[in-house]
Amino acid sequence: MKEYRNRWYVAGLKQPDDDFRIYGIDRIHDLVVSDRVFEHNAGTDPLELFRNTIGINYNTDKPQRIVLSFTRLQGKYVKALPLHHSQETLADDRKEFRISLFVTPNYELTQRILFFGPAVKVLEPDWLAVEIQEKLRETLVQYD
Repeated sequence: MKEYRNRWYVAGLKQPDDDFRIYGIDRIHDLVVSDRVFEHNAGTDPLELFRNTIGINYNTDKPQRIVLSFTRLQGKYVKALPLHHSQETLADDRKEFRISLFVTPNYELTQRILFFGPAVKVLEPDWLAVEIQEKLRETLVQYD
C-alpha cells in the first residue's frame, strides 16, 4: 500500500508475468475475494522501490540530481513542506531558495514543477529544463 496526495494505491507484481503494477484503490471495482494467501517476495523491498520516487509512477531509471530555484516567497513553503526526503538546501538568501533533489524523473516530478508556475526554475539537468519549457509552451497555446 502507498499513499500519495491523500489517495491510496496498492502496488504489487501482476501474475503470471510478474509485471510491477500500481492500482488506485478508489478505482478498483468488482473485487473478488480469493482463497489464495499473499506470499511476500523476499527479494523485493517495496519501500526501497519508491525511495527515489516522487509520487507513484515508479520506474527503473537511475535517480538524478535535480536543482530547482524558487522565489524567496515560494521557498518558504518548499522549506516547510519538502518535495522529497532527499531535498537539500543549496541557497537561501534574498535572491532565491535553491534546492537539490536526488530522484528518478517521472510524471509526478514534472507535474510538481509545473504546479509552481513562475515561482520555480529548473537549473539542472538541462534536458528537464527544456521539457518544462516545452510543457509551458504547450500550455500557452491553449490561450491563443
